[in-house]
Amino acid sequence: DLDTNIADNKDGKYSVTYTPECDGDHDVYIEVNGQPLTSIPWRVHVKPHQYHAMRSFGSRGTAQGQFYIPYDIAISDKSGNIAVADTDNKRVQLFNSDGIYLREYGQKGLDAVKLQCPTSVTFIKSGDVTICDAYRDMFCFTESGQFIKKLSNKHLIKPQSMTIACDGRILVCDCGDNAVKVLSPDSTELLQSFDAPGCDKPPAFALCHQDMFFVSYNLAKCVKVFNNEGEFLYDIGTEGPGKLNGPCGLAVDKLNNLVVCDETIVHVFTLEGNFVSSIKGQSTDLYHLWAAAVSNAGKLFITDIGKHCVHVFE
Repeated sequence: DLDTNIADNKDGKYSVTYTPECDGDHDVYIEVNGQPLTSIPWRVHVKPHQYHAMRSFGSRGTAQGQFYIPYDIAISDKSGNIAVADTDNKRVQLFNSDGIYLREYGQKGLDAVKLQCPTSVTFIKSGDVTICDAYRDMFCFTESGQFIKKLSNKHLIKPQSMTIACDGRILVCDCGDNAVKVLSPDSTELLQSFDAPGCDKPPAFALCHQDMFFVSYNLAKCVKVFNNEGEFLYDIGTEGPGKLNGPCGLAVDKLNNLVVCDETIVHVFTLEGNFVSSIKGQSTDLYHLWAAAVSNAGKLFITDIGKHCVHVFE
């Protein structure tokens, strides 16, 4: 059973719209007052979703709304606002869902914390902004820009990126010991630490989805999948269509597919690792894609550290 939207056309007819949960051939059944329509079932072929470029925002520079190495991106579930770690400008910038500049963190204000090299940004469950800075410190701000506190980093050596699990746990890729570390929501407890067997490369990005960890290893040219206990399950992107060359940013889209930033291409896989499709731009469109985030509306936002901008796909 799928969720449907039913519209009364006021002429004795009704329009029913629905969103399939997967591609392929589907038999569609509709019942009215418990009785099936006489014309059913009918066959519908659903193609895999193909992302299309909508626009980009930002350019190289130091002004508001410009970037110099936009290393990470996150979207608030509460407000829809977009935070971008503007690494070499030593700040994090906040935009609304249309890419309009709102404010920045790390340079100004009465409670200013001077950021040195913000490599990662995420929104915690409360809606506050957490920033990983200079491969060392983690700071928390309100979305309005006020500094809250410095988080504990006693379990970390050289944190590179972080994300938040649906239950509030903090996932950190630590290139100091090549481990993925799972911290309590307040960062004080190390709940879990695991690494990839037989792999001496550092993890780049990690996310938790459906009790599995998906971790990109750009130097090992693959995405590794672990179960909830941190035990290795399988690799994604090691061969065939969608073979990865330097995967970094990860996201799970509205169709429950895994989105992987891979240099100048974005690859889309099922969670089981089957290749679905790719997003390829013209030679000047996509230069060096790095981090990804998906909005509640299903739009895909990807940072480009080569063109110093954010690309938006739908």
